[in-house]
Amino acid sequence: MALTAHGSKLYVANGRSNNVSVIDSARNVKLRDIAVGKLPWGVVIR
Repeated sequence: MALTAHGSKLYVANGRSNNVSVIDSARNVKLRDIAVGKLPWGVVIR
């Protein structure tokens, strides 16, 4: 998991689903899933 610098979005790697979920942290609502390669393990925001 990784939280943006301003804290508004949380990115969560879903290994079994092969995607990353984007969560609105203020409303605790999933905004979307982003398809990635097989078995994502972690997320880094720079």
